[in-house]
Amino acid sequence: MPRNVPSHGKASSLKEQGRGKAQQRRNFFALCSLLLTLPNRPRMSTKYLKCSCENCGGRIEFPAEAAGMKTECPHCHGQTDLTVEVPGMAAAPARVGLKWAVIGVFVVLALLGIAAPVLLKRLAHQSRGNSVQRQPASAPKSAAQPAPVARQVQNDFEIDRVTIQTPAGGSLTHATGTLRNLLSRQRFAVRVELECLDATGAVIATASDYTAVIEPKAQWQFRGLILKGKPASARITRITEQQ
Repeated sequence: MPRNVPSHGKASSLKEQGRGKAQQRRNFFALCSLLLTLPNRPRMSTKYLKCSCENCGGRIEFPAEAAGMKTECPHCHGQTDLTVEVPGMAAAPARVGLKWAVIGVFVVLALLGIAAPVLLKRLAHQSRGNSVQRQPASAPKSAAQPAPVARQVQNDFEIDRVTIQTPAGGSLTHATGTLRNLLSRQRFAVRVELECLDATGAVIATASDYTAVIEPKAQWQFRGLILKGKPASARITRITEQQ
């Protein structure tokens, strides 16, 4: 019997299917080539952690893979371990301290409840005795003392009054004052910036001073050099430090 000969339309369809499969194979090989290059690219950035120096308490940032190693503190230059701080470990003692504080409050209230009647009786007896005694002459009023100048606080620093100083016979003028560290930790790379004002209150110059470290609860007397003008006063505009 004669073989079935495909018509012209059916041959065109088979040819199109062949070209489509060839294109799919090319796309598949291109995708495989792209996937082979992916392992050479970095997939994630390095994770950094922070811990406190065992000597000075300053904060140190380090890559996660360096945990457990020793390094030199950038603040005090002493050797310290790079440890991983767990927030839960610091929270447990706080909860225990809160528990004992609550117990102490209840104990104090109980003692006050027991001692209150005795105290009230003694106070009543003293008030009756004072009522029959002669009232002492009132003491003369002392002269009113001038109120102390209120000190300013900025960024946990207490600021004393800023003054303008020019040494006798000298040509350099400084804006001077005192900063007191109110925190119980060291403060590093502290910079104070000032504005210098004339008698009308207009800004005519700026000054600044810097210190490497201020110890806990310690004071630092700054001296900012004024390069131009003759200011009548100065004020602090900004205090910065290394975090």
